[in-house]
Amino acid sequence: MNTLDEGVDERLQAVRIANDPARMQALLGGCLLRRGRGERLESLAIQRIFYLPGVDFSAVYDVRLATDGEKATQILFGSISYEGDAARQFAKAESKAAKGKLVAPGLGAPAYYLPEIDMVLWAYPNDPKLKALRRNVEPEAVREALVHLGGPAAAVRDGWRLGAVNQALVRYIPRKRCVFRYEIEWRQERGPDGAPRSLPAVVLQHVFGKVYDSDEPGREAFAVLAGLWRASQGDARWLRVPRPLHYDPGLRTLWQAALPGSHLAVQAGQVEPRLAAAIGRGLALLHQARLQVRPLLTLDDELVKLRQAVRLVLRVHPEFGAPLAHIEAALERALPGLSRLPLVPAHGTFKLNHLLHDGKAVGLIDFDSVVLADPLYDVANFTSDLHYLEAQGVLPPGRAAKLAHAFHESYAMHAPWGRRDTVLDWYVASLLVRKQALKCVKHLHANAAPKIHAVLQEAVSRLGRSEN
Repeated sequence: MNTLDEGVDERLQAVRIANDPARMQALLGGCLLRRGRGERLESLAIQRIFYLPGVDFSAVYDVRLATDGEKATQILFGSISYEGDAARQFAKAESKAAKGKLVAPGLGAPAYYLPEIDMVLWAYPNDPKLKALRRNVEPEAVREALVHLGGPAAAVRDGWRLGAVNQALVRYIPRKRCVFRYEIEWRQERGPDGAPRSLPAVVLQHVFGKVYDSDEPGREAFAVLAGLWRASQGDARWLRVPRPLHYDPGLRTLWQAALPGSHLAVQAGQVEPRLAAAIGRGLALLHQARLQVRPLLTLDDELVKLRQAVRLVLRVHPEFGAPLAHIEAALERALPGLSRLPLVPAHGTFKLNHLLHDGKAVGLIDFDSVVLADPLYDVANFTSDLHYLEAQGVLPPGRAAKLAHAFHESYAMHAPWGRRDTVLDWYVASLLVRKQALKCVKHLHANAAPKIHAVLQEAVSRLGRSEN
């Protein structure tokens, strides 16, 4: 269980309530009762938690509402105010709702206010930051954008007419991103005799649409994906990359072709060293692509981010003060002696959850975190993720080391810069804290302590190996 000290976070009690489905159901149920519309809350489940101690708490809830005559499900995004302005935020939401600027759900309200915990909840798709999301659930706006895809085949741009469109919500990250899956029906134009001008007469196309919080990251993601897709077409050894189809600035949505396969994170226990080696080879080729990438992440930047993560982990788990202090000091001592290479385009969040496998080839998705970084940054991301999966019990003991070894050996064989084990160990140790230990805090894992202990042990081991 998390060891949260009462003095760590001024919103601690509110966080505890917001992370308790039963207490949240009671609070929201009371809010509906005061609303006086005859709606009652039948159930509430937590879908997603994001917590930075003393900085931010937000959550996504799945709720089921009912009246005497109907029932409906609803997704709610709730945010606890650390600025003391929850009442003002809610008043602003109510004003927008009165002007018709928010989407009214079938049951319930466009937004709710829970003064007991200083929380405002917005009913999907009324995200206050992801403003284009509301237009992305309007069928006509979506159809108007989809016409620009042109049809199911890249070589055939004429003759197709848009038919039925089925939209499904895949992932909603409040304030940042939303991903939809589309099944699009394309129909061939018909001639004077009523028959299709060519066959097949109807084709189904599967695409994903990713909604961004602002225009610039959407355009940058489209440019990066386009460059990677072009580079991948000339070499079958590449990781598959989704083909970018269209970026719509009005909807702030990037449309891309669906890749075959399922997420490797779901079948992590079945990943073998041979597959890990193929992934390493594909990453080495990706790192040699020539792309215009603006965000920069140096080894020095990584140390700054590591220090910030240490402070956040300690606010929730002060019992790990000694190993965290040791890791931070060792990383700082080692930094000046690390070899430096020209920075390369790095995926930024390279891990099993962003890799797809269909039994033949591996695909890579989610290019929103692409940065210019040391070539081993992605290698370390993948390695630290494997150790986190082992700490979770997803991988059996010892499997992470075997997969990481096969992955790194193949990567080094296909990368012109070869092996740099000291830099890799440094990066892995940092990312085991900055991403994996912090992940347990950000998502308020009930059994966070043993997971954090396991990844910190691996980090200390890595640094010990580098210092010897």
